[in-house]
Amino acid sequence: MATYSKYELYIITRRLYRLFKKHPEMFELKKLRNNSGYYNFPTKISKPKIEIDYREDIISTIVHEACHHWYPDWTETEIREAERNIINQLSIKQIKNVIKKFGDIL
Repeated sequence: MATYSKYELYIITRRLYRLFKKHPEMFELKKLRNNSGYYNFPTKISKPKIEIDYREDIISTIVHEACHHWYPDWTETEIREAERNIINQLSIKQIKNVIKKFGDIL
């Protein structure tokens, strides 16, 4: 299991906040079938989009789908491992701040 320093976790949360602020249109809450989230990769005619099932674990899904956005070449296994490590190491305060910042864009 990879561990992140406090500084690395700070950088990750700042990247999330920046993503929320610069691209609020990228995020959509909806009911999904068979997934808690989905990242639509950008194409020539469409922008990237992150769909999140509001009935599932929203924070983990946000981190997971943001990792797809940041690291498009990573495999699903690498993304899941990074998500799990990040979520397990975030402090309660950081989780609260991510929830607040995400709520601000809705």
